[in-house]
Amino acid sequence: MSGTPFMDQTSGVFLTDLQAFLDQDSGNGTEQDTNLALSRIPERVRGFSEQGEEEIYVKALEIIGTAFGQKKQWHSPLWEFFLDHASRNLGPSNDERNKQYLRIVGNLVADNDANREIATPSLKAIASCLESEKLRTTALAVLLNLCNDYEPAQAEAANIRLDATIANLLAAEKVPEEAIEHATDLLSWTTDKLSPDQMKDDMSVVVFENILTTALSHDEESYFDYLAIITHYLQDPEFQQKMTSPQLIEKMVDLVLDYESRLTPGEIGDSFQALRAKTNSATETPEDTTILFMVQLVNALSGVSSSDAFIGAFNLQSPLIDKLKSKLQAPYSPSAVCACVILGNLATSDNTTIAMAKDSELLEHLLGVLDEQDKPALLFAAAGLIRHLAFPEVNRTILGEAGFPEKMCVLISGQDPSVRGEAAAVLAKLVSNNEYNIKKISNCRKPDKAVSELHPDVVMLWFLVDEALRPSAPLPSSSMRNAGIEIGKVVVAILRWLRRSEQTEEIKEMTERMSYIPPVGRPVARLFRQRFYADARSEGLLGLGLLAQDSDGADVVVSEMKFDDGLLDAVKEFALEQRKDDKDAGRDFQNAIVMLHGLLKYPPTDMGAELKEKVEEVQKELSKLMV
Repeated sequence: MSGTPFMDQTSGVFLTDLQAFLDQDSGNGTEQDTNLALSRIPERVRGFSEQGEEEIYVKALEIIGTAFGQKKQWHSPLWEFFLDHASRNLGPSNDERNKQYLRIVGNLVADNDANREIATPSLKAIASCLESEKLRTTALAVLLNLCNDYEPAQAEAANIRLDATIANLLAAEKVPEEAIEHATDLLSWTTDKLSPDQMKDDMSVVVFENILTTALSHDEESYFDYLAIITHYLQDPEFQQKMTSPQLIEKMVDLVLDYESRLTPGEIGDSFQALRAKTNSATETPEDTTILFMVQLVNALSGVSSSDAFIGAFNLQSPLIDKLKSKLQAPYSPSAVCACVILGNLATSDNTTIAMAKDSELLEHLLGVLDEQDKPALLFAAAGLIRHLAFPEVNRTILGEAGFPEKMCVLISGQDPSVRGEAAAVLAKLVSNNEYNIKKISNCRKPDKAVSELHPDVVMLWFLVDEALRPSAPLPSSSMRNAGIEIGKVVVAILRWLRRSEQTEEIKEMTERMSYIPPVGRPVARLFRQRFYADARSEGLLGLGLLAQDSDGADVVVSEMKFDDGLLDAVKEFALEQRKDDKDAGRDFQNAIVMLHGLLKYPPTDMGAELKEKVEEVQKELSKLMV
């Protein structure tokens, strides 16, 4: 280097000297000369720009950017000017300039939080360079250096919705292969910094769909990164309800099917176990990310299908529904749970539900599903669908003839409390005002697969009464059905039908046989005695009244009063409470009177004077209130 450092040279000599100077490990000559040279570099470079010497200016920036990347010793004396200069000048200018600005910023902010703080306000300008195909790879690298382990920059990226820009580029396959990992990391960091409101806005729905598109068509290396972002969105129930586009929902289904196709048989089994309802799901989250993703996808798709938009967009003839119905065949995968839930959600009208019940192939598949005793999550979902199918009365005989009452008995004999409760709820619906199913449960022996200590030849009803009294594990959720409660409803529904039917010899025999089942009145009494379900309590009182309409039934009720010495007082208390709330003596009050009247009309021989006197006192007290 000759003459005054970086002052008198021609442009060509300046570039040569600049290259040589920055290639040194330290400046030549004295420290004073080195500092003087360093102080003049910014001035000369700026001068080239102002004088329109574009080629020299860009080349000088290239040399300086390279030096910043190779030798950190030049950061300290030069960073202040060039970081500010590059950050300020980024924008809609030519690509050659912007490329060098990006290189300078990228090299100066790498692992340097002080420089990142200065560059963060320019993040939007840096991101604007993503629009240029020539700059895209460099811009992504700079953004990565700026945001890596630096939350203020990540927050700014979320503020300008960098995720939307990157997701759009990925979906359009406009990110170079070598930059996909950078793009994916930036997408993940930005998504994590989105506010709750941002997560639910319309832009996020577009971002989500673009990520779905990318996940279904992109390289294996980033697949799980995209999946993590997708499941992050899907954990928000409000976001699920914004998935209204049929195209978006179809992509979601495709992703679920694609993902589960990658699982090993062991992972599929683990996924079914993880989907099983648990008493404390917060502390029983799968540790294996592979299983966790499967659970989150299944639960989210099930949630999405409950929206009005989904129900309005799809019907039984939709190709998507056919695709899901095909999953109800062995070997079963986690999407079979989705299929059951989605079909249940579609069963919103009698016409749809009746059409499902007439689909013999669907019923055959469901019967097969119910044999999967080692998959409680699938059993629970399938039983829930069948309960939906049993709502229209016209379907109940069809389901009974197909063999679903027997299948429900087998499920009730299992150990999972949620499955037992749902299966019992199906039976309660099947026997409601349905002669065929009532006679089947009252007269036909329990299925061999229904594990029980009872004699193999007992009828299903006897078996059900025994199951209602069997100790059960606690339900994972209060919204789930209790097997004992639902079996109590089965008994009441049968009693209601028997009492309303013409009293033929067959009906009389059925009623008599029912009273001989020990202890047939206990599920009914427990239905009344529980206080959690108000409607069920009223149904239990109705059942006690129905039992007491003949001598055999009255004997059953008295047996329960002897077993539970607080039962009569509870009836009195409940009736008085209802009378207080209803001056016209409502249904519950009247049912209590009916029960007491029956006990006194058909007093069992072993009733005992004390109990009879107490019944008379309660009847007298309640009767006064009817005047």
